[in-house]
Amino acid sequence: MSKVSIVIPVYNADKYIRRCLDSILAQTFQDFEIILVDDCSQDNTVNVVQRYVSQDVRVRLIRHGENLGPMQARAHGWQSALGDFIVFCDSDDCLPCTALQNLYEAIIESHADVVCGAYQVVGCDGTFGKMWSSSVRGDRHVVYKALLQSELSQCLCGKIYRKGLFDDSVEAFAHFTNAEDALTLYQIVAKCTYVTSINKVVYYYYEIPESSSRRRLNRQQLLNIVTFWNYSYAYLTTYPDLLALYETVTSKKILSLVVQGYDKRIFWEHVVRQEVLEKITPKFILQQYPLYKAVAVMLLFYCPWLCKLSRQWIVNKHI
Repeated sequence: MSKVSIVIPVYNADKYIRRCLDSILAQTFQDFEIILVDDCSQDNTVNVVQRYVSQDVRVRLIRHGENLGPMQARAHGWQSALGDFIVFCDSDDCLPCTALQNLYEAIIESHADVVCGAYQVVGCDGTFGKMWSSSVRGDRHVVYKALLQSELSQCLCGKIYRKGLFDDSVEAFAHFTNAEDALTLYQIVAKCTYVTSINKVVYYYYEIPESSSRRRLNRQQLLNIVTFWNYSYAYLTTYPDLLALYETVTSKKILSLVVQGYDKRIFWEHVVRQEVLEKITPKFILQQYPLYKAVAVMLLFYCPWLCKLSRQWIVNKHI
């Protein structure tokens, strides 16, 4: 039985999946299995993956009968995992050659439930950008605070988890295509006693021009984000200081989305916490932006008939 199970959801990934798999097979730590979950790809992804399956017994392919989205794909991966630890990787990203070794050694030595590594963004032109790392060390309260303050990435990748965290109580929703990592991570953190981090790059995040993270969000994707906000609140109820932080952070995110042109009504109709919505006042907006920007943002909120003009001015000013 392999010590580490690497779960990779795949959908129309034939351009990138070879790079991803080759980086994993080249690891200095070799005691792993790779579980690829194909979510009804329409391109050549399955044929590419099947060649790897035929060449290495550690590589397994699970195929969905219908498209269910990345959250369900990851869930089917961890449910099939045989290793003691879980690592996630997206099909268009890859791992540095020492990633698994560094993560595995850290979780064994620290006895942590989760170890978070650093990641590095790789541009569309192949240039390596800044390393992003976290210094989080502590219990659930520490981790939730770091997540709220963006001091720890909400991405499932770039971390190693004890398999026991992924029991039947972890929910995974079909067709959930935004904030799905964060929703899963909040559930996992709730089961943790201790989480730590290492200042070593364990993940290369590739900027892909056609990536879903670069497209404008549709209504369902916005609702996914709102669902996560409402869902995550339940995990913070025992921490009064984090609830106050949650309200501020979520209010800022709603502001940001409205500035980007999304209709504020979707948040007013679906955000459960009234305290979040009540926080967005002219005074709050003035605290978030310089005066000239705040005036433009307030126009977006309170004068819908001036929205287009105001939004164009904001874009021109690069707010």
